[in-house]
Amino acid sequence: MSSLAWKSYNLQDGYRLQGFIRTHGRIYKSYIFPVITEGVMGVEGCRKGYIYGWVIDKQPKSYFIINTGNDNVSWLNGNNYFTEVRKLGCKSPDMNHEINLTEFELGHSFISR
Repeated sequence: MSSLAWKSYNLQDGYRLQGFIRTHGRIYKSYIFPVITEGVMGVEGCRKGYIYGWVIDKQPKSYFIINTGNDNVSWLNGNNYFTEVRKLGCKSPDMNHEINLTEFELGHSFISR
């Protein structure tokens, strides 16, 4: 694939969702430091300094929370994920607010709520 097929989109706090067209994309700190290397199915942001979402490739803990202040990544199962996001003071995960590489390509924006 050529470099023209590589897409990169800003999330928040220096994190980016990047990948080749027709892939799920991965999350990087800046442009070059991989943080989430599994295919990202959906990601949301919280103004309190967290990025959270889920990946397709990692079972049984396929949900993640990134603390953008200290770059810590927590992996959780579905039951714990929703509870932990709310404990952090973030709005409950909502698939209607998630974004992925395909949605960026279609012109949607990442919004921290």
